[in-house]
Amino acid sequence: MKRMRRLWVALLLGLLVVATVVGVALAGSKSAPVPQPLQATSRTMTVSASGCYPIEDGQLYYNNGRNIAGEQDAPLQTFICPVYFPDFASRHNIQSVTMYCYDQHTWSGDQYDVVAYMYRTEPALGNTETYMGTVRSTGSSSTNPRAFTISGTQINPKVVYPRQGVYFWVGFVGHSNLMLYGFKVNYTIP
Repeated sequence: MKRMRRLWVALLLGLLVVATVVGVALAGSKSAPVPQPLQATSRTMTVSASGCYPIEDGQLYYNNGRNIAGEQDAPLQTFICPVYFPDFASRHNIQSVTMYCYDQHTWSGDQYDVVAYMYRTEPALGNTETYMGTVRSTGSSSTNPRAFTISGTQINPKVVYPRQGVYFWVGFVGHSNLMLYGFKVNYTIP
């Protein structure tokens, strides 16, 4: 009986070894999966006028949530419009920025346009910021709102990492024919 049990144990061990060798051989004959390149996902976010605030106290402006405008004949009004990316990506590659505003001012010159400068900050480095681009209204039109877009090489640098922040510094004089509605930011994430 002992002899028979030893024979069965030896046979089972032999089958186990053969199955392991065959399994390893079959698994090794298949090619390893080829990693697919990451596809960039396009996204769009909006920065509304309701999130903008004045750079200093005493400015003559109103912000009703839909738009920001200076009071009639007020001097240059300046605002900060923070950009909060709604996802936690390892980086954001900004593709284009569109500013929506009303500009029916007939006087010429930069001070009579709605001008937005885009900056990237890095709080861990202290008081530093990097200029990224400028979007401005040009000319006069009764179209309301008007869209002004920058893209491509007009935005540099394009990449924003989680350790960095982005904001628009916006300026325009007080006039009933100049208003800011907000921005659309098109970007990709890996």
